[in-house]
Amino acid sequence: MRIDLFLKARRLVKRRSLARELCDIGRVLVNSHQSKPAKEVKRGDRIMLQFNTRSLELEVLDLRFHLKKSTQFCSTGSPQKKGKSATTTNE
Repeated sequence: MRIDLFLKARRLVKRRSLARELCDIGRVLVNSHQSKPAKEVKRGDRIMLQFNTRSLELEVLDLRFHLKKSTQFCSTGSPQKKGKSATTTNE
């Protein structure tokens, strides 16, 4: 997986274009080497991100990810029967 996609998928940066820009200006290191946005990362790689006020070091443990919204993976309660609406009464 590309480093710019990895950073976006793991929500370390907000946008892929920002990940690409960080790579271009030399603020992303993979295994202590400056990285280009298309650099392939694999399990076991060490990544260092240098932001303006802080730096972050991490190790790649897993490359699987989902970009779907979290609301698709959680339940909001019991399903209602078709044609009936839920009502509440205050007594």
